[in-house]
Amino acid sequence: MDYKIKVVAAGLSFIVTATIPLSAFAEDTQTQTQKMPKPPLNREIQRPATATQKISNADGSKGVCTRLDTMFSGMKGQIENHRGNLQKKRGEITDKLIEKKEQVTDRLLESRENADAKRQAHYAKLLEKATTDTQKQAVETFKSTMESAVQSRRDKVDTTLKTFRDGVAAAFKTRQDGMQTAATKMQDAIKAATDKAKADCASGTDPNQVKTELQNALKAAKTQFETERKALESTKTDLENLKKARNESVKTAMEEFKAAAEKAKTDLKAAFGQ
Repeated sequence: MDYKIKVVAAGLSFIVTATIPLSAFAEDTQTQTQKMPKPPLNREIQRPATATQKISNADGSKGVCTRLDTMFSGMKGQIENHRGNLQKKRGEITDKLIEKKEQVTDRLLESRENADAKRQAHYAKLLEKATTDTQKQAVETFKSTMESAVQSRRDKVDTTLKTFRDGVAAAFKTRQDGMQTAATKMQDAIKAATDKAKADCASGTDPNQVKTELQNALKAAKTQFETERKALESTKTDLENLKKARNESVKTAMEEFKAAAEKAKTDLKAAFGQ
């Protein structure tokens, strides 16, 4: 979008047209296109919950008592393996967020530098067209007003970006911490169920009862894990809300800047008798 200042010099026979593109001032609009890393998929630690079914479906009721150590060891290994994968994913997401921040910051700084140079060039052209002290002062006032408006917009955009980035990082951390906690609880529940089964087997409890109680305990552990995992799915909604808030804030900053620019343009035109 551009706006044009068409100045008719009073008493002179020429028309001065000075075009100052809003693109020279609107370098911050690109912040609205920043993409967010996708939330990690739930498959990361779902498999350990599936493994509980293998334990609960051990061949024969008597097999439960003879295979408890082996089954728990395998289950623990799977959970720890997937927790390790989750930690790796956390590192990858963190690195991606940092990389994205650096890329956006670099592009924004470059865009702002280019916009600064363009504005100064346009101010110089306006001064060349000013023939009276009043007009020259009007150009200086226009320049001051525009620079103040640009800085105000930049400050608001920078604050918005920081809020957005901090929110994204916090959302991912909450999800990752929650998944780790859920996995730990499930592992602890499985160990408690296995220890109880061992004790029951050692005390001579009917193997069928041991198997049934172990199955129920493992099912409860899995259900609890799934409940806590689903509660963390709100991360996607949180990220969308953060993105929406960022875009609205940037839009407001741009609208406020545009309003200030239009007023400054009107005052400048009046000084040139238009």
